[in-house]
Amino acid sequence: MLSELRTACLYLHYDGARYAFKKDPNVTKLIEDAESEVARNPEEVKTRIGEMLAQRLAGHRATVVWPVNTRDLPDEEPAFLIGYLPLELASEGKAEQERIAIEMLSKYGDRPRRYRNGVGLAIPDRKQIEALRRAVRYLLATERVENKKTQLRLSKEQQDQLRERRRTEEAAAESAFRALYPSVWLPRVEQGSLAIESVEVGGRPLQATGIHERVMELLTNVGTPKVHGSVTPRKLVERLRLGEALGPGEPPRLGIRTSDVCDAFFSFPEPPRLTSADAIRKAIARGVAEAQFAYTSGYIPNIGSDGRYQVARDKVVLGQPLSEDEVDFESGFLIMPSAVPEAVAETTQPPIAIKETGQSSTVEATREGSTTATTGVGPASGRQTAGYSFEATREQVFKAFQAIGNLADKSDGGKISIQVRGISQGGFDPSWLRNAVEEPLEEADLELRPPS
Repeated sequence: MLSELRTACLYLHYDGARYAFKKDPNVTKLIEDAESEVARNPEEVKTRIGEMLAQRLAGHRATVVWPVNTRDLPDEEPAFLIGYLPLELASEGKAEQERIAIEMLSKYGDRPRRYRNGVGLAIPDRKQIEALRRAVRYLLATERVENKKTQLRLSKEQQDQLRERRRTEEAAAESAFRALYPSVWLPRVEQGSLAIESVEVGGRPLQATGIHERVMELLTNVGTPKVHGSVTPRKLVERLRLGEALGPGEPPRLGIRTSDVCDAFFSFPEPPRLTSADAIRKAIARGVAEAQFAYTSGYIPNIGSDGRYQVARDKVVLGQPLSEDEVDFESGFLIMPSAVPEAVAETTQPPIAIKETGQSSTVEATREGSTTATTGVGPASGRQTAGYSFEATREQVFKAFQAIGNLADKSDGGKISIQVRGISQGGFDPSWLRNAVEEPLEEADLELRPPS
């Protein structure tokens, strides 16, 4: 009871053992008087809150504290940016808030914003703003009293009380900061116009304690993810419509600049939104290794009359490991496998023999059909059937894709027969075999037959 009176009775003192009324004000009175002075200067409180927010967001490059105009929020940076809007926004009506947000999301200065799919706005909560302002006012008040502790002749017990009060207000400010931005507004297209998609914390608990960490947890881990840290090679192909005709009567798109890939994911307001361009680099490297598309760099090649790009074959990577660091968004170019230039034919075709222990796969390729042998020099005088059998690891299978594709190109009908056998002493899980092997093969429009 006495400890509560000490905060209510401004002239009740405590020396660590006894309570007594004195004519001099106690620490509570000194802090209250200082707080009254601080309250008369709201700009000081606002400045301090801005500094504290900036400190808490320091180290996060993809954040902008209190953007006022559209140019304060960068454009054309291949990273997902969060603009933490000023506290004054909370005092505006809903319609005005949305108008300000849409302008920020759709414009950059006097031109349209290009990377609209790479930006979001954190919206301040009005209730937390008042709690934050109060805590910061008293925090500034405790600092003012502390700066005058010699002049005020504060005792050791009073200085301890002052430090305790400071810790209390710091904890209150931290709690308010943690809940200050409970929602994020993202751009979306609605009936041809830019609209807002609001992502709210609501009653869902967040594990993170940092301001930006909580916002990103909301966007990446709560409910349906809105922002992703990775993307699959297949999604790159679908997003850019590689291998498809973009319009009636147009040829299929067989190649594209890597810069256009980056632009496609960060420009158009539609899923998936990516945290950074690193996700695209990883997808390109994986797609090249899996032979879903090829990669070259240095210059943008032209496509020839044969439907293949005019670039030296040794400058093209397909079905082989590609380091993410090698993916260049300025001069890189992706090529669909069917448009990759043919490799120079070898004069001899020695049989392939690769031995591996453990689980193995056997692949056999045999030219379908036959032709009548003729005499003379030319392709017809060579072997009519080319067959190979080898055991290969996963990495070696990827490396073999190009060679197998070359054989298919030269075979009748552009097709080859392939038999694959995998051996596992422990047995393959039927569910895994169906989901990981058989269904992907069927999705590739392959007719599966039992091996002979």
